[in-house]
Amino acid sequence: TEVDTEITNRSFGFKNHIINGGFDVWQRGTSFTTAGFTADRWYLADGSNGCVLTAAKQVIDSNSFKHSINMTVAPTTLTAIFLQKLENISVYSGKTMTLSFNIAQNTRVGTFQCNLFCSGGNYYNKSFNIENIAGVQSFTFTIPDLVTGVPYDANDSLIVRFLVDNTTSFAGLTFENVQLEEGSVATPFEQRPIGLELSLCQRYYEKLDGTNYASFGSGFQRNTTESVFHIKYSTRKRTDYPTLTFSGLICTERTTFDQALTGVAEQRFGYDGAQVRFTHPAVGAAGKPVLLSSASATYGYIAFDAEL
Repeated sequence: TEVDTEITNRSFGFKNHIINGGFDVWQRGTSFTTAGFTADRWYLADGSNGCVLTAAKQVIDSNSFKHSINMTVAPTTLTAIFLQKLENISVYSGKTMTLSFNIAQNTRVGTFQCNLFCSGGNYYNKSFNIENIAGVQSFTFTIPDLVTGVPYDANDSLIVRFLVDNTTSFAGLTFENVQLEEGSVATPFEQRPIGLELSLCQRYYEKLDGTNYASFGSGFQRNTTESVFHIKYSTRKRTDYPTLTFSGLICTERTTFDQALTGVAEQRFGYDGAQVRFTHPAVGAAGKPVLLSSASATYGYIAFDAEL
């Protein structure tokens, strides 16, 4: 059965096109000191080659599991960029959209900007100056019709980008409840169920992790130094060629050996799962059933990155 591999929040009946706008999902960790992905779907970039960046999860209300992201930037004169790329730009063609968000804390002196870019064959750039005050702010804009006949591919995106042009270092900037919706009026933030929000995030990045023989897949030994495993994704991925990373994994049959995995000899991906041939020191025998897992009392993970 052929299944469309592009999605939009509209197809699910959601009003918020931003994923993880409430900063509830943090598969990669909860504190960051270098450029890269932070909370799921959110990327923090050094716009000036030399920024000292930090980003961390903050709990606003432990009873309601409400979260935000706090960022700091130093030294002076440098720029930081905080962004999310939205899939399938054709959905936004000719639409009037409203972006809203809450600044829970802002100790920066001056102003910063919110930019929206349309990548791919059609380029659109709209900038807004944001007041350096705490509170809910919103901006309405109309995206022009995409150019007829220009080819677009699955990697094109609408980029919601917060640009901090740092005229002075600041101690804290806290965002929460980022929402992009159709229409000219900002409505209350859409709080989706956490399991649903996690599933939306896992389309772009999924991390399986744990300790004490947490199992991530099953397979067999191809020979004494290679084992083949099938890993089933929790959520269908955006692409059929994600990037694989792993650490702290073992090949085990849970009776006579736990052998640390040392590398990847071959990887074959689909939208719904992967088959990976790992290498390891000589052990066991060809055809022996084995499990892919973390070691006893040791943390391990395998992750699949399909971000835009």
